[in-house]
Amino acid sequence: MDKSQFVYTKYYCEENVYMFLRKQQDRCPGPNVSRNMYAVLVSNANQTVPFWGTNSRDPVIWDYHVFSVGTGSQKGPLVYDFDGGVQFPCPLADYIRTVLRPELRLPPIFQRKFRIVQDSDFLNTFSSDRSHMIKNGRYTQPPPPYPPIQADGQPSTNLMKMIDMNDTWLGTIVDNLTDFFSL
Repeated sequence: MDKSQFVYTKYYCEENVYMFLRKQQDRCPGPNVSRNMYAVLVSNANQTVPFWGTNSRDPVIWDYHVFSVGTGSQKGPLVYDFDGGVQFPCPLADYIRTVLRPELRLPPIFQRKFRIVQDSDFLNTFSSDRSHMIKNGRYTQPPPPYPPIQADGQPSTNLMKMIDMNDTWLGTIVDNLTDFFSL
């Protein structure tokens, strides 16, 4: 699978995942179709989560990151990460070993939490007015070319709520890689 066939805007991982999951849903429509796809949001209370393999300045520390995992493959769970610097898709075990580096003992400030959200729940809930990318009235990075994503019945943005790992309103939150791997 070539990730260039999907909508991608650098610095907007949550919208990239939304557009990816939307395309997957459009390929297999229907309310009773199980696509075994998930959005995975990664953050912590400090909004300091490290990732390796994303660029030459490893690790990179992000406030949050979003990628997708599919569990329906005969190859096992696969990660679809547009920014991960690994193959697309990447076997989950390889992704964890390369990008998340579980062998490292991270200080508490860098301990990750993962919010795992079924694709249909993410698509029906996610909203972003992109305000998190605006400083002093200007975008810090160019926004995607399409309008902001707005889910019916949701506030103009709920991204910050989604990356708040103390708020259990959506999906399942796990705080260690063993739980995460057992998707």
